[in-house]
Amino acid sequence: MSFTALILNPIHEGAAAAERELAAFGPIRTYRTTPDSPGPAQVAQALSDGAESLVVAGGDGTQRLVAGALAGSGVPLGILATGTACVYARNLGIPLGMYGKKVATQGVPRAVDLGWVSLDGSAASPFLVAAGMGRDAETISEVRTESKRRLGWLAYAMAGLKTAGRPRIPLKINGQPVEAWTVLAGNIGKIPTASMFPSARPDDGRLHVLHLGVRSWADWIPVAYTGIARSRRDAGKLHRWGTGPVLIESEAPVMAQIDGDLFPGISSLEAWIDPGALLIRC
Repeated sequence: MSFTALILNPIHEGAAAAERELAAFGPIRTYRTTPDSPGPAQVAQALSDGAESLVVAGGDGTQRLVAGALAGSGVPLGILATGTACVYARNLGIPLGMYGKKVATQGVPRAVDLGWVSLDGSAASPFLVAAGMGRDAETISEVRTESKRRLGWLAYAMAGLKTAGRPRIPLKINGQPVEAWTVLAGNIGKIPTASMFPSARPDDGRLHVLHLGVRSWADWIPVAYTGIARSRRDAGKLHRWGTGPVLIESEAPVMAQIDGDLFPGISSLEAWIDPGALLIRC
């Protein structure tokens, strides 16, 4: 009998309701993630069991790992965005939480791109939103679980007030020296309050790079306006472009992030795009 596999992160709010709600749309088998087994093994088991489609219920971190394990399989993936930020689902116009249950199970599959990143030459890891090195990762590290629960996306903005004044870091982008607050490699364009890569589309087949070189609070004013206004024009110390693979390097180890998952002590980040690797129900 055909069935849909639910890859479920049980720690997120709404996880208990996911099985019950999805059962109304057909046979469901649930595969729960754990801290030691965060998604890929569950995908492999579901495909081995004969799942015709998958639904992932969790935040951006769980979604990226499940997506990476499913890349190139041709099996449709639905998203129940039960995390805090839910950046990827927002970019695809997928309703959040249980409001997305019908789209997750019956939406039309859309071919979209998947990002890949290697940290310090390690095995490639997937990303759906963005990977970066520098102060953006430090900002994420300042966000506490309780703050996310109480404030949602605003918790990240509040953390940014702690790190915005930190000095720039000497980095290299494809061998070219830069001074940067952060450098990001992105797959999609928007965060809830602003636009990182206004020209990016989920299926454009391109990697998008952001170099932010702010030195003072005054430098943040045109940058913030550009992001909030979702302007395609760069301003001040903000530089963005579309490209192929990118290599970001630092002489001194810095913090990196992949879709919000943190990796301290990183000296190099190589990122690229796998065009049309996923079928996402939208």
